[in-house]
Amino acid sequence: MKDILKDYSYYLSIERAMSQNTVASYCSDVAHFLETSRLSPDRVSHGDISEYLSSREDLSKRSQARLLSSLKSFFDWLVIEGMIKDNPCDRVDAPKLGKYLPAVLSVEEVEAVIEAADRQSWPGLRDRAMVEVMYGCGLRVSEAVGLCVSRIYF
Repeated sequence: MKDILKDYSYYLSIERAMSQNTVASYCSDVAHFLETSRLSPDRVSHGDISEYLSSREDLSKRSQARLLSSLKSFFDWLVIEGMIKDNPCDRVDAPKLGKYLPAVLSVEEVEAVIEAADRQSWPGLRDRAMVEVMYGCGLRVSEAVGLCVSRIYF
């Protein structure tokens, strides 16, 4: 089973270009499902998936949807690899999610964060530049950290 998850993690990181955190989450979800169900992947039915999701009442609807996404991706990969014929998740309905709007900072709060950087030191100038780039481009922290000067096209 470890070999299948290892191959699946390579598929997610290399072919699907997912972040390390996403790969780790997806593999953890799949590993937990396989350990809990004690079924070989080729013996899993849509009923097994539905039953597993129902048993995870401890999770929010959003987490259950992500869990189903992890399982769908895994079984899609097994279909691609020819290990199974059909994806058992195809007939499983995802939980209904409400509209979600993330909390955002006001313009004044962003300006306060930018001004908080010490402009008299190199780390302060760097921090201010990073916050301004993140704010101006709508970047996540992980995207800002991954920026390379060689990838900037003036």
